[in-house]
Amino acid sequence: MINQLKITILPEGNVSDTVKGTRVIDLINGDFPVVAAKICNQYASLQDSVAVDCSIEPVSIYSTAGMRIYRNSLIYLFELAARRVFPERRVVIGHSLGHGFFHRFQDDGPLAENEDTVLIEKKMRELVEKNLPILPDEISWESAVESFKNRSFPSTTQLMEELNEPQVGIWSCDGFITVRHSPMVQATGV
Repeated sequence: MINQLKITILPEGNVSDTVKGTRVIDLINGDFPVVAAKICNQYASLQDSVAVDCSIEPVSIYSTAGMRIYRNSLIYLFELAARRVFPERRVVIGHSLGHGFFHRFQDDGPLAENEDTVLIEKKMRELVEKNLPILPDEISWESAVESFKNRSFPSTTQLMEELNEPQVGIWSCDGFITVRHSPMVQATGV
């Protein structure tokens, strides 16, 4: 049957029969410290679904790729929290500083104060407690351009305007979207 797939779960090599569209997390043990999967040598979210016969290997947070995926997910959580605390401000994720990142507000508002970081951290912890799903999705090119233009993201808007695809992959959590560049963990609680 065309909907039937053979999935090899690595490193053991166990073979599973499943149907097209089954989520990766339903095929492997996706409990922490697993943060993603490698499907046919390409990194994917645990929320992604399989579409072809393939091999799937869990990706641990302790691997280089797993740590990068976890960090990207934390950045997304930070952006979501900052947007909830300061909806009128624009947070810019800057360069890395050791194991952290330099973040700043880029707008006409006041410089960030210590209280601002405390409020953002508190909101991040609330979002972790809620364990909201971080879902992969696709939206039309027109919707992507409009969404990022309305949120005052000039570089993302420019990227979208120059993109030649009819749809754009996004991550969505509690109404907050970002362009899908790489896998993320499956929920804010991770």
